[in-house]
Amino acid sequence: MSAEPLIQTLGKMLLLHKSLNQLAKQKTDIIKAGDTDALNDLLKEEKKHIQAIQRFEADRQKASEEFLAKFEQSDKSITTLTEYIDFANPMEKQKLNQLKSELQTQIKALKDQNELNQQLIKQSLQFVNLSLDLLMPEIDTYNYERPGQAHPFNEGRSIFNSKA
Repeated sequence: MSAEPLIQTLGKMLLLHKSLNQLAKQKTDIIKAGDTDALNDLLKEEKKHIQAIQRFEADRQKASEEFLAKFEQSDKSITTLTEYIDFANPMEKQKLNQLKSELQTQIKALKDQNELNQQLIKQSLQFVNLSLDLLMPEIDTYNYERPGQAHPFNEGRSIFNSKA
């Protein structure tokens, strides 16, 4: 049995991961620009990519099981791509190793880019909170009062002078 279906599925997953990396880089620029509408559109596009990757992951698992079934190795303890590669012929091993390496590179780059985006968003939220605190400070007292003078609320009277 050839590992070609597995190779094709991994190739499609690699293309999706590359595309997802491009979206993550675009997201960085959008976050820096502060364009929330564009960010929402990009998040929808990312969601489509993630759903496609999940579908291809299911296809990869199925192709892996079929590939191992031909070798009478339907053992569920084989879970990594490296373990599957051991059963491939030398030419397919080379191709699978190359795909594995490229996928690992893309996943690491995506992880790094997402961490950067997360830090940028966190800094943006901190700036927004600081700006709101400056615009709307908490007021301890609503009136000016002399130091040492009892606060009108503590005396049990209203802050309004009804005799005036």
